[in-house]
Amino acid sequence: MDTRTVVAFLVGVGLAASCFLLLGRDGERGTEPAGFHDAGTRREPGPETQPTLRGADADPLTALAPSEEEVEWIKGALRTERKRRDAARIREGDTGLQVMARVFKYDADPAALLRSYEAFRAPIVETDETPLALSEPRAGETVSFKDGDVNRVVIELGPGVFPIAKSDQHWRPVYSLDKKVTHVVIRGAGMDRTTLVAGHQWALLLVAGTVEHLVIRDLTLDGGEAEGALLDIRGQAAVALENVRVKGWLRAGHAAAISVSGSAYLGCKGCEFLGRGEQSGWAISLRGRSLLLCEDCRFQHVGRGALIGTGEKTAGSSAVLRDCTFEASRLSDRRFSFPVRVLGGRVMYGSADLDEDDRRSHWGAGHAERVEGVVFEPIPPVCTLGALLDVLEKVEPPEGERVVGIWLDGVADGRPSKFRVYTLPATGRRTKTYEADVSGGWPTLRHLERDGGRGIPPPDVVRRARSFVDVLRGSAVPLDIGVSRLQYSWQGGDQPIPTIAIGTSKQSNRWYFNAESGELMRGPK
Repeated sequence: MDTRTVVAFLVGVGLAASCFLLLGRDGERGTEPAGFHDAGTRREPGPETQPTLRGADADPLTALAPSEEEVEWIKGALRTERKRRDAARIREGDTGLQVMARVFKYDADPAALLRSYEAFRAPIVETDETPLALSEPRAGETVSFKDGDVNRVVIELGPGVFPIAKSDQHWRPVYSLDKKVTHVVIRGAGMDRTTLVAGHQWALLLVAGTVEHLVIRDLTLDGGEAEGALLDIRGQAAVALENVRVKGWLRAGHAAAISVSGSAYLGCKGCEFLGRGEQSGWAISLRGRSLLLCEDCRFQHVGRGALIGTGEKTAGSSAVLRDCTFEASRLSDRRFSFPVRVLGGRVMYGSADLDEDDRRSHWGAGHAERVEGVVFEPIPPVCTLGALLDVLEKVEPPEGERVVGIWLDGVADGRPSKFRVYTLPATGRRTKTYEADVSGGWPTLRHLERDGGRGIPPPDVVRRARSFVDVLRGSAVPLDIGVSRLQYSWQGGDQPIPTIAIGTSKQSNRWYFNAESGELMRGPK
């Protein structure tokens, strides 16, 4: 072996030993991440010589030895990587926000926390501060949370129904762009015993600042007439929801019971999201960086899906839905921008004539990274054509108004409870909107201040149409098929033809009848 070969070999051994020592020995440790919005340095720039281990020399033996500048660059890069690895280590005692900093800034792996709710919940601590205890208000009274503007807030609601004051559009202790709240706890006596009825148009809690530990448990939030949602997170929050039921939220804005456009460390255990069929949006909307774990949760009749997660701002997010139940609810209606895993649980979706592959596809299994251990089965139709026609036969609109559409708008205990009924007055082209409550058996109509907006034929075309009941009773369409809406439509031309459109749970499965002759124009695809 000649001298040059020996020198090259010794240099290589020395460089390898330096790398081993730099990565293995205790050295300067990374600092605790204060917040994941801080810019992180992943790697240092290389030397100006653009190091290669060959160089320009034609002799490969002499070219193997790195330059002094290259050695220093490698040492600096290794030091930076050691700091990153140390900062990426999730520690016992980290808060949820610190965990997110390690994941989104330093590429920590959250898999261990996402394996169980107990592990995921550990970084969120429930304060033992003396609570503000509220009893059920008397008839006609409301509750207000305005007086709790302190760093630690605990509200305890007893059994009963608590209408929220309409002035409380946002909860002020949390709603502040520069506000940092350490602990917030809202707890009831059980989801079947304590009900908050929304008087707000948007979320019960709007987090525009930072909440380090937010716990909501053992209650129901009913969106009520205002169709209020539960959470709107535009800042940063670590949240634990336990035994919380949400129903009746607005299909507007994020169209979700929980919406995140900031960043959230969000765990849900034993929660229920009860939608209203097609009139619902999503249960959870993630449009900012988030870690989500839902365990043993129930998604029922959520129109668009249990979860939506799209956009560049969600980069690095992860979601796991473990042992959850989906009843007439899709996973989602679109592909996710980050990994979503559904592990275990039960899906009841689609009619009995769908095969396994079609049922999985329509439910949205293809949007997830992994769907494993999930039982798929059909679900009986919640609302049938016969049920819709029964309601129409009982509905008595105000004099001079004609029913031009009816949509399923609420489900309770797996049965229709509310419908939206649209009428057209004898004069004018603007529809009127009513809520038909059938929970008591006979439908009761209540006018809603949301008239117009429903696409129907011109009044002169509607006048030539026969009633829904007259055309569809005894038609070729089975009365036991699942449907969600009936409405008048029309086919254009010099003499527009009034039609009746039957909407089912699948948008592609629709019937169209000539509303003058009663002739079937188009059946399901």
